[in-house]
Amino acid sequence: MMGLKIEKDDIAMQDVLKAFAVLEIPTELLKEDAYLKRDLQMDSVEIVQLTMELKKSLGIVIKMGSQDMTIGALCQWVEELKRRN
Repeated sequence: MMGLKIEKDDIAMQDVLKAFAVLEIPTELLKEDAYLKRDLQMDSVEIVQLTMELKKSLGIVIKMGSQDMTIGALCQWVEELKRRN
């Protein structure tokens, strides 16, 4: 599988990838179908860091709880929250 493909107009994806950069996760692991916990081995502290970075950069609050989700699902969620704000 290749790394995540980003369309120029996919702002939510760009925003999420910027937030991942803070965690220093290698970009080749960032795939749309990669699960945060299962595939990227993110722990609860890293997930909180990710959500805090999204809040800081975008002004949106994401409460993920204990659920695992894909990067693609996270991007859709970010896009939806940005539209609401």
